[in-house]
Amino acid sequence: VVAFYAADSGIELALMQRNNPLPLNNYQETLSNGATYQVSVVKGGVGDCPAFNYCIESTGSYQGTKRAVEIEY
Repeated sequence: VVAFYAADSGIELALMQRNNPLPLNNYQETLSNGATYQVSVVKGGVGDCPAFNYCIESTGSYQGTKRAVEIEY
């Protein structure tokens, strides 16, 4: 559960900059509880991203457990 919420934190960070989240590509952060997340941002129409604007994936990790959240918009 902690790894999932860490991943969600990365998504929320990217959505706060939804007009241009590209500078967050490969951004990593360690949270105060020791959980970490890494954000991956791909512009729509590039590679496997079918979205109109961006595809954002955030992977959270906590004590060896990883969870990922992906959005398209």
